[in-house]
Amino acid sequence: MVQVVENWAELRGRVIAVAGHKQPRFATAKLAVDSVSDVDGFPNLFAEEKGHVVDVAIPATTASLRVGDAVVLRVRRTPRGNFAAD
Repeated sequence: MVQVVENWAELRGRVIAVAGHKQPRFATAKLAVDSVSDVDGFPNLFAEEKGHVVDVAIPATTASLRVGDAVVLRVRRTPRGNFAAD
């Protein structure tokens, strides 16, 4: 059994790709991470991701991202992947 820890971090970076997601109500953005910030009151499971590319599932209702966009996303890590807040 996998233990789930409620966690959040703020990722800043640039979108390098946008694609579909296995769950139809999401899109997947590949984010080149420039910086990672803590969110008060939550563990940060992304602290080592600065300088890396991270896949983030984004709710389709807010997934108007395009390649090249600079973004700030509040993201949590789950056993099923990384998910951005609505």
